[in-house]
Amino acid sequence: MGARAIQKPIERWLQRESPEQCVTLALVCAGMAESNVAAWSRQQFDGFLIGDFAAELVASAEDHATGLGRESRYFLRWLDDQGATVLSFMWRAGEGLNLNLDGSAESQIAQLQRHVEAMSRLNATGTSMLLEHYQEALAAQAARIVSLEQVRDAYELERLQKVAELGEPAIPQESQMDRLAKTIEGFERVSSALAKSGVIGSTSTSSPSSPKASS
Repeated sequence: MGARAIQKPIERWLQRESPEQCVTLALVCAGMAESNVAAWSRQQFDGFLIGDFAAELVASAEDHATGLGRESRYFLRWLDDQGATVLSFMWRAGEGLNLNLDGSAESQIAQLQRHVEAMSRLNATGTSMLLEHYQEALAAQAARIVSLEQVRDAYELERLQKVAELGEPAIPQESQMDRLAKTIEGFERVSSALAKSGVIGSTSTSSPSSPKASS
């Protein structure tokens, strides 16, 4: 998120009423070891204009990230009198910088973090596209089912209307499987009748006797 884009969320966060135990507002840079960029007391904060103060915070974070030479995470924290965090807001500064990775552990972690974030964005984009295609396919399938049901209902209504006009009781239509079963049953009855009459199934297995040789 750019510097201008993050300013409004920071303003909204600062406008929230903070608990009474909040005595210090701190701008902190996160890394291998956290470092405080700036801090203000509760009395100082109450005297600031929220819009101007948010712009100053964003500028301070950008300047600090530029000095580090890499993208960094920054926290805006309300602390109590013991230094413990009560409320916290995080954003990134330095995005788009030409980072000079020097091989240190911190720079390697920063590079790995950017790689993980890039892969997460790609995965999220791919998942979103896949879900969108699934939704389109399901919508098309649902529309096709509705269309087929409408055609079926129209044919059934037409059949019932014809039955009503002829004054005959409605006879359920046979399915293709029912007709096929009846056809097979008919073939079996014919085959059985032919077998009983000796037309089929009566062929003798004995071979004809050969003529005797003349002496």
